[in-house]
Order: sequence, then C-alpha cells, then structure tokens
Amino acid sequence: WSNQPASGSLISAFSILPGDVGNSIAIDVSAYVAQEAAGDGTASFMIVQPANTNRLINFSSKESANAPRLEGTP
Repeated sequence: WSNQPASGSLISAFSILPGDVGNSIAIDVSAYVAQEAAGDGTASFMIVQPANTNRLINFSSKESANAPRLEGTP
C-alpha cells in the first residue's frame, strides 16, 4: 500500500483479552466523530496493533453472520 494515508492522532486504546474471543468490542469514538462532523464532515478510522505484539485479529466481511458494524446514536 504505497499510497496509504498517514495515520492521525490516537483517539482510543484498548486491549483484547483471551475472554473477548468471539465477542463484540465497543469503542467509543463519539467525541472524535462530533469533532470531524464540525470540520469537513468525514471521519476516518485505522485499527492498529502496537509494534511487536504478534497478535492476530480477524474481521468478518459484511456478508458474514458476524459482520463488522458501526452503530451511531444521535
């Protein structure tokens, strides 16, 4: 990905523990989304792992029974 956008500021940090396997993880990004809405109206997200942690996280496709979702509340 030679033309990928640079990552911005960290907006949230969390740990995924062995007991979280198969469960949904909630990340509150509401303050960031509100801030971006007041600007150009576009919010972008990047999920990364700390360097050298050697962890594998799978995300299902939208066609899966476990599709990722972004939920918003007014």
